[in-house]
Amino acid sequence: KGIEGLFKRETDAFVNYVFAENRPLEELITAEYAFWNRDLAEYYGEANSLPGTATMEPGSAWDHLPHHAIDGDHGTYSQSASPVWDLKIDLHRPYPIDEIRIKPTALVWANAYSIKASTDNEHWTTIYTASNADDQLNIIEFEKIVAQYIWMDVTSVGHEGNYGHAIHEFEIILAVDQLYERSADDLMKVQLSENSSRGGLLGMGSVLSVTSHPRRTSAVDRGLWVYEKLFGKHVPDPPPVPALEEGAGEAGSTKTFREILEQHREHEQCASCHDLIDPIGFGMENFDPIGRWRTFDGGKLIDATGVLPDGGTFEGPNELKRQLVRSKTDFYRNITQTVLTYALGRKLEYYDRPEVDRIVQQLMSTGGESHQLLKMVAKSYPFTHAGSSKGSEGSK
Repeated sequence: KGIEGLFKRETDAFVNYVFAENRPLEELITAEYAFWNRDLAEYYGEANSLPGTATMEPGSAWDHLPHHAIDGDHGTYSQSASPVWDLKIDLHRPYPIDEIRIKPTALVWANAYSIKASTDNEHWTTIYTASNADDQLNIIEFEKIVAQYIWMDVTSVGHEGNYGHAIHEFEIILAVDQLYERSADDLMKVQLSENSSRGGLLGMGSVLSVTSHPRRTSAVDRGLWVYEKLFGKHVPDPPPVPALEEGAGEAGSTKTFREILEQHREHEQCASCHDLIDPIGFGMENFDPIGRWRTFDGGKLIDATGVLPDGGTFEGPNELKRQLVRSKTDFYRNITQTVLTYALGRKLEYYDRPEVDRIVQQLMSTGGESHQLLKMVAKSYPFTHAGSSKGSEGSK
């Protein structure tokens, strides 16, 4: 099974979620979440997005000291810090929290401090205050709150001997009703960070690998896949032109694949079609042939900018995805035709076009709800009259 099996499971889980939870259809392209387990998140280089991972922001006076996060299991986050002053923990997404455990593990400790929580790292709510060592608690329980950031704001420390550092272990306990017991192999819904370029079908290894060559990416194949599979448009078969040079765009090449392809597009008979699909593929060039993130190709920084046929400009995958759904009509039409074809068990005919138009108009007026698409298809004339003469002829 390996990584290819995970790619398939990721895609299945994502598409099923969009339709089961009545998500807007455009999230098939623009979703800010994904379905990963730890193996897949690490493969994509985004392990910090998973529940069970935290990072620490130390105070400015001790940035030079080592600091680290300890992964927890099933909603428990442990954090060690040395020394203890101004400890902040980022859980990477908001969680409901109802308990924090603090354990001094050296002979220097926080003598007076407050523990604060925030969802945005700017506005803080104090959930516990200790004024001296005597009134400190090892387990702090409180009314459930939602927070992404926890701050231990220390005002004074106590010590024995000449210790200059302290190590405090933190465990932040998520509210029990939000925990899910999962095996390491199970996929979970992950809210992506703002700077992640994953999310949606265009960031998935299944799509990225199937639209690549064995040893290099293909902006042409990736752009064509989006153009045809997501928007239902078609380009004519290519004319006979010289093939790309052997080894173009592969490891060790001194040119980026974009540079090589732009030379190829200088042929006038090629440019008309390539101008439609290549910019889309260029926006996905940061993903290598097997879906991993990269910043260099041919020893040069990847240029992931482009201009779409409608004039929309973008820089990188996220802006590309937003530009693609700026006009939703073609996207809704294609997905309507795909679902209706599947429901009818036959290809669509000219007399189905008014029904497709009606469903597309309804999707435009309802924000593209996935349940609305399914309901409209189920109520459509072609589906409810599938045994009529026209439908029978169409089937034949």
